[in-house]
Amino acid sequence: MKSLKKVAVLLLLALAANAALGAATTYNWNTNAGGNWSATANWSPSTGDPLRDNLDTAIFGNNGGLLSGPSIAVTNDADLQGGVAVYFTNNINYTINPNGYKIKFSSSTTSPIIMSSGTGTNTINSPVVLYGSSLFGITNNSAGLLTLNQIQTAVSVAHPTNVFLFGGTGNILWASNVITAGGNVCTNSLTMGGSGTLTLAADPTTNLNNGITVSAGTLVMKGQTNVTVTSSHTGGTTINSGAVLELGDGTAGGGFGDPGTSGLTNNGTIIVSPGYAVSSAFARTLTNNGNILFYWPNVAVNCDFATVINGSGTVTKDGPGRAWLKGVSTYTGNTTNGGTGYLDISADSGLGASIGMVVFPVGGASELRSRGSFATSRNVLLNGNAIIGALSGSTFTFNGPISGVGNLTIGDVNATGGTVVLAGTDTYSGKTTILYGTLALSGSALITNTAGIVVASNAIFNVSGLTSAFTLAQSLSSQTLSNSAPGAIINGTNNCSAGTMSLVYDGVNPSFIQTNGGMTLSSSTTFKVNNTGSALAVGSYLVISNASAGTVGLVAGTAPSAVTMTGTGISPGCTASLQIGSTGLNLVVATNSSITTIAANDPNIQYVGRFDQTTPTAPAFDWSHSCISAKFQGTSCSVILGGISKYFDVYLDGTNTGTILSSNNGVETLLAASGLTNGVHSISIYRRDEASKGLNTFQGFVLDSGKALIAPAARPSRRMEFIGDSFTCGYGVLTTYGNSFSYATEDAGLSFAGLMANHYNADCMVTAWSGEGMVKNINDTNQTSATPLPYYYPRTCGSVTTNNYSFTWQPNVVVIVLGLNDFHTPPPPLQGQYVSGYSNFVKTVRGHYLNADIVCTYLSQMDISASNYIQTVVSTSGDSKVHFVSVSYTLINPTDLGADAHPNVSGQIKIANAFISAFDGSMGTSWGSVPPPLISRPAVNSSGPLTFNYSTTSGATYHVETTTNLSPASWATVPGSTTNAVGTSVAFTDTTPASSHEHFYRIVSP
Repeated sequence: MKSLKKVAVLLLLALAANAALGAATTYNWNTNAGGNWSATANWSPSTGDPLRDNLDTAIFGNNGGLLSGPSIAVTNDADLQGGVAVYFTNNINYTINPNGYKIKFSSSTTSPIIMSSGTGTNTINSPVVLYGSSLFGITNNSAGLLTLNQIQTAVSVAHPTNVFLFGGTGNILWASNVITAGGNVCTNSLTMGGSGTLTLAADPTTNLNNGITVSAGTLVMKGQTNVTVTSSHTGGTTINSGAVLELGDGTAGGGFGDPGTSGLTNNGTIIVSPGYAVSSAFARTLTNNGNILFYWPNVAVNCDFATVINGSGTVTKDGPGRAWLKGVSTYTGNTTNGGTGYLDISADSGLGASIGMVVFPVGGASELRSRGSFATSRNVLLNGNAIIGALSGSTFTFNGPISGVGNLTIGDVNATGGTVVLAGTDTYSGKTTILYGTLALSGSALITNTAGIVVASNAIFNVSGLTSAFTLAQSLSSQTLSNSAPGAIINGTNNCSAGTMSLVYDGVNPSFIQTNGGMTLSSSTTFKVNNTGSALAVGSYLVISNASAGTVGLVAGTAPSAVTMTGTGISPGCTASLQIGSTGLNLVVATNSSITTIAANDPNIQYVGRFDQTTPTAPAFDWSHSCISAKFQGTSCSVILGGISKYFDVYLDGTNTGTILSSNNGVETLLAASGLTNGVHSISIYRRDEASKGLNTFQGFVLDSGKALIAPAARPSRRMEFIGDSFTCGYGVLTTYGNSFSYATEDAGLSFAGLMANHYNADCMVTAWSGEGMVKNINDTNQTSATPLPYYYPRTCGSVTTNNYSFTWQPNVVVIVLGLNDFHTPPPPLQGQYVSGYSNFVKTVRGHYLNADIVCTYLSQMDISASNYIQTVVSTSGDSKVHFVSVSYTLINPTDLGADAHPNVSGQIKIANAFISAFDGSMGTSWGSVPPPLISRPAVNSSGPLTFNYSTTSGATYHVETTTNLSPASWATVPGSTTNAVGTSVAFTDTTPASSHEHFYRIVSP
């Protein structure tokens, strides 16, 4: 701000001088094309000797209807002889080229100015020569860049002092050097002000004995391409509070400016941003009372910074590159290690005085790495996650405390053999991961607050240097010791009789190897095994191995009383237990005689939704609200589910009793109900998340020993299918406005579809996918998409690219709710595109469901054009059972909204209530009273005919087909069932005796 005031004062003084002398002329460039500076016709006025008189001013504006900026050639020296200023007041671009000539300011009586405003980008390639001016102001208030190629001082006359004053709100590029010719020595200084940026593309080569001052704004010194080549200017550089000096600009090959032989004093911010691998640092003193930021965001390069940093300021590392602080520094502020890459030190003094702590900020992923063996006593604060490592053969010891909430990771791929030693009382609460090398605890070290300790394959958790044995869960009962892959190593005596051991096991290789001491377990140890291999058959598996060579180890104590299996787990009908043996800890898999396992193909299991029964004992499914139901005997029931996660609602005896929520991958046996009265109970589980999450498999029920499934009750007579998008899926329904979406927040049972099906006591199929439209998906910048919802409709499993659904489950009503996403992202589909796509899809649905009502829905949150288009689809369908329903409601923000502004439970209830009212108004309340085209005959032990009525069209011919399996279905015509309908309904009878299998029927019009 002070510099801007200086420029303004300078301008006023110049104008005052003009008025006083009375000899000044202001020339305006008036041509609509490029031309010669010396041509009088290009200027207004066009008389006299342009720009060669005392105190002349040149103005380049928006004259002559210029459409693009001209190029102006300086064909003779433009000697302003003390001219006040060159002004650019344009919104177009000007370029002034030298052609061997210069622009001269030669009088010592005034202070020249080059000033730019407007929005144009202006370039002066012609050298600007200062003959007698002690103060030279360059100001850019334009949105465009002002570039000066070269500023020269003192060609033939000695001038003792020149001051270069830069300011303004815009950006200035000084593309070449300040030079000194004629053997004269100038004592120059440079001051940067304003809020803009001045870039020095090369180190100044003239004497700046009075130094550089950055009082405001940003000065960028790109400088040399190798900092060992220093410039000749002897002045130092000072950065005032609030100002910024950038050494380099972070671009590939960019330079690294030299602040001068008198050193650098920083009271603001220095950004060290080299664009190449810096091998050393300038031999300058650096007093830092502000902040030094090592930051090059787009170039993963190295900066080996040997400069000694003194002062009371701070140092910050950010960006993806490596900063190696080599100097023996004494700065007393903190060192913050952020971004990615590395912050390397060869000694603790690289981080300044020991009073300064090391801070790992939120969002950072940069490693603090030692390049030698040494210890530090400084504090370390984990506000975010931290990585600490040591190069191979090095030991990095922390005697001071490590605190904070972040996770601590030891080692990286480039620090595989080093050792990090923790010797203090550390209180950080995040997870500890030993990724490479060794984490050693020494003396009386404590890491009792860390949530868990994870050891990677071949990495070492060394507790042998502790004065007392390491104790898991010493103060945090939930503390967990685990491995990320088989082959993790524990060195030293440890007590794991409390807390949790959570192992990753591949079915072959031990998860842990215990060496150089014993591991003590107890029956109270919580024990988990995540099997990443095949399901474990009956047998014994070594999961923690005693080291048998070198310094041997021993697993001792009492085996944990229970083990929880996840991943692919164990074979159905088996149990898992733990035993301590001579070689270590064994996982023993045995046949379970205390339970009864019911296979997924048991005829008493009911499936509602789309299930791929290719493997009858493990049917696959992924659509929202897919349902599995059964009636069972006993006091408990578990379900065997596979998939990358399992999110299900559980209904017991018709009541929602809770959920199954497992984020584990693989096959799991998950408890659904326990502690029941010993009798007959019903259970239904509904998948909560949508097909985009991936497949689940159902592999049966687990009941009490000797118990079984019994014949289920008949399914509801009403059947509904909902075809839609994220609103239909219940996207984000279980969270509040402002929170992000996860599959755990999704529940189609709480969407308007699930709520409506519950209201009508109807079986419900949901065929919906978030982001999909009828013809165009969300965020697609085309008018139509290649894969809208109808693209997935023929699939049994939405995430499997096979169009194999049989459409044997026949709904009474199909409700289509598509259009929210079609009009979300410009450009919207044309009316013809949307109507044609919608009409074709209605015909597809009708082809699969001959007798269903089809409800084409407009929600009030859709674009209004969708309402008109959908009504056109219905009115032109020629189908009396295709209906238009408009649903009007208002959602309140944030009360009715969940993730990503989707309706939460409150919002879905509002939509469902409005939908039910509109639906009843269109469909009435007696729909679904006529049996659907597909009829189920339960398995019974007695024989007898089965008779049912079907709504027909008089004059059409029908016959009945039957099957005992729906996926894949094998349909056969019922003998004697073919009939020619003479009325609106026909009674069909199957006299085939009932069997032990359920029969399904459909009516076909040949």
